Amino acid sequence: MRKRVVGALILLVLGELSLEAYGKKEWYIGADFSVGRTQTTFVVDDSSIVEKPRTQMGMIKVGAQLPRHLRVQAILRDEKIFWKRTEKIYTLGVEMLKSLQLSKAAEIFLKVGVGAEHTKLHGDFETTSTFGISATVGAGVMIRVSEHIEMDLGLDIEKRSFGSVDSGETTVDLSDRLFREYVGFNYRF
Repeated sequence: MRKRVVGALILLVLGELSLEAYGKKEWYIGADFSVGRTQTTFVVDDSSIVEKPRTQMGMIKVGAQLPRHLRVQAILRDEKIFWKRTEKIYTLGVEMLKSLQLSKAAEIFLKVGVGAEHTKLHGDFETTSTFGISATVGAGVMIRVSEHIEMDLGLDIEKRSFGSVDSGETTVDLSDRLFREYVGFNYRF
């Protein structure tokens, strides 16, 4: 619980810094909910094992609307991967969105992002937890429901690398590729 509170405070500070830097008063806080599939690759002694478990995740975001249809948002994500056991991955990241207005109520967007990942390992690993990095690209549509509420629908592709972990007898390189569809809501101030 303490990690989530600290993460939420970091998001609020990053959101405020974004507003200060650009002198813009419009910012937002939101949540996304998604399902997806991951293609996880374990590399052991030049041999690869690929698994494709399903995932569910929730994400909290704080962002700022910048000039020229740009947005920057800080994210805190909690993800469950359903293997033989349920694994959790936590992400703290930053994303940049570029949108194109279709009408007063709808915009399409492209986004890129980077993140820092953390997960606890179970099973045959001597290492109990590991950190990684991620890169995300995505696209979607934002629909303005009211003056202050908007809905996001999107698709992200994310590449993650957790580096090498010790399994006792050998080291295992862990990486995955995530395909995620999501729906989210933002409240604009």
